[in-house]
Amino acid sequence: MKKGIKIFLIILGVIIILGLIFFAVDYSRVQKQEKPIFCINYSTLRDGGTKTYIGLGYKVIDFNMLNGYNEMKIGSWFMQYEDFESEYSAYTEEQLNSIEEIIEKNIDEQKILEEIPQEYSMQQAIKDGCVVITYNVVFNKNRLDSFITNTNANNENGQSDFIRIVLYTNEGDPIITDLEYKKDDGYILTYDNTRDTFGANTKVTIYDDIPSNIYTIDLVENENIINIGLVLQGVIDYDSDTKEYKPLLVANYSKDLTTYDTAPSFIGEVTDVNEKMLTVNSEDRSIGDAVWVRVDDTSEYKVGDAIEVFYTGMVLETYPCQIYEIDVRKIDE
Repeated sequence: MKKGIKIFLIILGVIIILGLIFFAVDYSRVQKQEKPIFCINYSTLRDGGTKTYIGLGYKVIDFNMLNGYNEMKIGSWFMQYEDFESEYSAYTEEQLNSIEEIIEKNIDEQKILEEIPQEYSMQQAIKDGCVVITYNVVFNKNRLDSFITNTNANNENGQSDFIRIVLYTNEGDPIITDLEYKKDDGYILTYDNTRDTFGANTKVTIYDDIPSNIYTIDLVENENIINIGLVLQGVIDYDSDTKEYKPLLVANYSKDLTTYDTAPSFIGEVTDVNEKMLTVNSEDRSIGDAVWVRVDDTSEYKVGDAIEVFYTGMVLETYPCQIYEIDVRKIDE
C-alpha cells in the first residue's frame, strides 16, 4: 500500500514539475505573442479565428478577431474569453474611430461646390463625409442623423451645421445637395446636378429663404420611401404681405436600402505586393481568401502586414476578388 502511495506521489510530483516547466516555456512564448508548444488546441471560434489551448494546469487564448484584435493571454483553466471583453471592446471602438476621424477631418475641410471635380467618385465622397445614397446603400447615415438632431426645431440647444448629400444615378453620376443651417436665420438649400451627364436640365439651384421659425428638418416616411425634407413647423396664418411657404424635398431613399454609419471594413493579411496593388487574405470568409486592394504607395507595405480595409461593400467575384476601396490602414501588431 505504502509503495503504491509512493509511486503515486512520484508521478504526481513529475506531473507538477513538468507542468511548471511547460507553463514557464509557454508563458515566455505568449509574452512574445508566439504560439504555445506544450498545449493542445481545444477550440476555434468564429469571431475571426480565436483559438483556445489547454496545457497542464493552464490555458492560452489566442485572440484573432475580425475587428483586428490579436492578443495572446495565458492563465489558469478558469480563464474565460469574456474576461477580456472590456479590452477587445475598447480596441473595436478605437478602430471605428480611425475612419470616423478621417471623415470628420474631411468634413471640416469640405470643398465648395465649384472645387468638386466633375468626376467625383463614390469612394471619395464617402471619405469626404458626405451622406452618399446609391441604388442599394446609404453611407455616413450618422452624419444625416447628427444634422437632424442639431437643427431640428424640437432641439432647444440647436446649433449651426452643414451637410452634403451625394446621390449617385444608375449611370454613376453624382447629384449634389448642400444643406446649411444657420442658427436664428434658417436653412440654405442648394441643388447641383451639373455632373449628371444624362440630366435634362443641368444647373445649380439655390433656395436661401427658408427661415428657421417656419421650417425644420425631418425624415418623413411615404410608403416605401424615406424623404429627407424641410417641413413646415405648423399652420401658418398668411396675410397679404406673407410669402407662401411650402415643404421642400431635400433627398430621399428606399426603406429597403442598407445603411452604414461610416463604411464597412474587413481585416486581412498582405500576401503579395506589386507595383500597383496588394493581394490580401481576408479574415471575412464572405469576401474571400484573396482580395486585390489598391493603395497609393505599395512600397509602404510588405508581405505579412495586417491591414484594415474600408470599402463600399461591393465585391466583384473575380479571383482574386476586387473591391472599391475607401481607405486602407496598417494595424500595429
